[in-house]
Amino acid sequence: MSGTKDSAKPRLREILTSPRLGVVVVMGVASGLPFNLTEATMQAWLKDAAVSNTTIGWLSLVGLAYTLKPLWAPFLDRFSMPFLGRRRGWILIFQLALAATLAAMAIHGRSLL
Repeated sequence: MSGTKDSAKPRLREILTSPRLGVVVVMGVASGLPFNLTEATMQAWLKDAAVSNTTIGWLSLVGLAYTLKPLWAPFLDRFSMPFLGRRRGWILIFQLALAATLAAMAIHGRSLL
């Protein structure tokens, strides 16, 4: 069995200089950024705002949805919304829920903390 150039494994240099790897790195950073913002940055901001450690601990549960993503993501892939298609429909629903949550937090202000 003689190997052709197409079936040969790419060299490490070719992999590291591939534009595809750059896209994968950017997507990896973008997908992990929300988790870092909700964990470290939010905790630092709340500590500076003199919020109690107990409240900060409860608010760290925000990251639980991101951690449990492998459990709920197949549900979103399986069922589609009757409008805008499968992914865009879910995105719209979650964006509206996020906007409503932010509005509720703004209305209640510091009384939630």
